[in-house]
Amino acid sequence: MRSNCLTIVHVFVLVTLVLTLDADGKDLNCETEIKVRRNTVYEAVVGQELRINCTVVFCNNSQTVYWFKFEKTPVPVNISSGSHIKTDWITLKHFRGISSLIFKNILSSDSGQYRCQSGGSVSHTINVSVHDHVESTTMTWTLEPENLTQDSLWHYVYSAVGVIVFVIIVTSISIALMKACEGVHCAKGSRTTTDPNPEASDHESDIYENDM
Repeated sequence: MRSNCLTIVHVFVLVTLVLTLDADGKDLNCETEIKVRRNTVYEAVVGQELRINCTVVFCNNSQTVYWFKFEKTPVPVNISSGSHIKTDWITLKHFRGISSLIFKNILSSDSGQYRCQSGGSVSHTINVSVHDHVESTTMTWTLEPENLTQDSLWHYVYSAVGVIVFVIIVTSISIALMKACEGVHCAKGSRTTTDPNPEASDHESDIYENDM
């Protein structure tokens, strides 16, 4: 009986760990976060270099950031070797960083609306306005990395607390099952010790009565 109980405990713990690892691997509740302020506007002069940014929090290392220019339909930005537009990635922390679209010698035709995308998440629109004169060169930047770090910190804190609580629950259930198994084993042993051979006892009692 004790062996069966221990087997049940072991199977329970094993199944729980497998389900936990599977859920952690799939990370079903995790969505890529893209931090870009609404109504972000970048202004530049023809011939300048301009860098526009998307701050991104990934769920895993396998994700990539894509840039699109919105005209009548979203058009992938040409970042081929012959293009004056390039991309760059700056790592902030694990799974977090800034994806940049860099315009070398920006052209008037580069004016328009841009968005970055990763997984199923898309940023707010980034407006790029290119001028022929120097008087308009102000830029509105994306959300600061410090704010991203602070926002994301709570996500990891909540995840860590959830894992700790889950481990405590599993451990408590396992200990309770093991104690229950020990209780059943002790009770069975007690019954065996008290009356190891009841038929022999009855037989001895009959002999004693006949002698009397």
